Amino acid sequence: MDVGSGSSVPLDWPATEGQPSRTAVSPDGRRIAMWFADPAWPGPRQYLDVQVLDLATRAWTRLPSMPVPASLKTTSMAWTGDGRLVLAGRFVTTSGVLPAESDHAAHVVAWRPGESELSLRRIELPPGALATLSP
Repeated sequence: MDVGSGSSVPLDWPATEGQPSRTAVSPDGRRIAMWFADPAWPGPRQYLDVQVLDLATRAWTRLPSMPVPASLKTTSMAWTGDGRLVLAGRFVTTSGVLPAESDHAAHVVAWRPGESELSLRRIELPPGALATLSP
């Protein structure tokens, strides 16, 4: 919806199991990253699916390797000034439905629109720490 003019355009919803919960607008205003989450998928495991809407084409792009099991409360998302989308937080490293705290590892993940792979770097975070990104 264009707030200034009041005009709106229907938009197809992307295929995902999660519910929308967070958004981040790219610095150039061309894309909106949307965070779809399910706090119990399947069972007690948490699910994160990040998809990006190109406002010019109205096309959704799912980030590579998504969806992923993640600790939703300790993960955040932001765009960088050079157009990369960055996620930071704790991601599940095992296939267990009920992952233990030791089954999570903290990572910083970056993606630039058009790339077919994520850039991934493991980081150290104190137990229970929240990974917060600021643009």
